[in-house]
Amino acid sequence: MKLLLANAPNPTENRNASNYACYPHIGIVQLATATREALGDRVDIRVVDGGISNTETVQQTVRDFAPDIVGISALTPTYSEALKIAETAKACGARVVLGDDHAIFFPEMILRNRPQIDYVIANDGGEIPFVQLMRALLSGKEDLTEVSSLAYREGDGIRINPAPKYALSLRNTIPDLSFIDDVLDVYPENYRAQFGHLHGHEVRPVTVNNARGCENGISAAPTAPSRT
Repeated sequence: MKLLLANAPNPTENRNASNYACYPHIGIVQLATATREALGDRVDIRVVDGGISNTETVQQTVRDFAPDIVGISALTPTYSEALKIAETAKACGARVVLGDDHAIFFPEMILRNRPQIDYVIANDGGEIPFVQLMRALLSGKEDLTEVSSLAYREGDGIRINPAPKYALSLRNTIPDLSFIDDVLDVYPENYRAQFGHLHGHEVRPVTVNNARGCENGISAAPTAPSRT
């Protein structure tokens, strides 16, 4: 099975202003790492970060790679671009999985309104649910009820499986940066272009996360729009 994991691009002109393209998108690299660790060479994995390219580049990568599964990370500002990538993936015959903040807030609405999305992972800690889904799809199982945090269509309705709270102590994947080795130098170049004037010397930034998602607290979801 061929899997492509993509970070949806930010369509705004000054996308680097919020560090968007200044650090690697670790989430999709963690998903790739966890999938490789669990399933080995049964899955051919490619990672593409739209944060340092654009939607057209990601779409072309989808066409060239011809994956069976496309997983897309979407924040609210990048959701429109995620849908464009999903449309391309569906046109190429792939099944599409959506994850990250926007998907977590609105899984049912997305599946009701966006036929190009097949599955939504509705959990801040995505590695365990995603690997469960990949394992189920590899085995040809039609029953997805055991895939935690998964939202999907079932008959004429939408099913959302229970979403456990995954603490970092249960799963905190150390990302294998070899998945993005060919573009690692792009991030510090973007950082220096955007923020180099704040330093008195050349720096090489790194990402250090001490928390993920909202696992340390519970907050109310925002009021949902009529369509997402």
